[in-house]
Amino acid sequence: MAKSGRYSGSIIVVDDDVEMRGYVKAVLESIGYTVFPAVDGFACMRLLASVTPSAILLDVAMPGMDGYETCRRIRSMRPDLNCPIIFLTARKSMEDVQMARDVGGNHFLLKPIVPEKLVSRLLHFMGREMAP
Repeated sequence: MAKSGRYSGSIIVVDDDVEMRGYVKAVLESIGYTVFPAVDGFACMRLLASVTPSAILLDVAMPGMDGYETCRRIRSMRPDLNCPIIFLTARKSMEDVQMARDVGGNHFLLKPIVPEKLVSRLLHFMGREMAP
């Protein structure tokens, strides 16, 4: 993985699992990103009132408003927000992948999350390259 402090920008991580939020936050902060954690889709929408993220990492299965509805709302309420939305989930059916695309998601990563793969996919969709 890239060395600490090589990247900059802000990323919203939305997951109702406190351990998963903490894990992804630690991975991304270790390479220089500022991470804004959100416990659910409603918290994510509140964050978007004051944060313009470089990317959003979004769990699918959450209470209240699932990741698909959160993504749909982000894309409709913030058409100016041109950042990638990457779903992080244990779901792996083709229907889930298609639904993620249909609501405006850019990619679908399966849990358990492998740090190198997360960073690689994130940078790809943000139009950046891996640091040496």
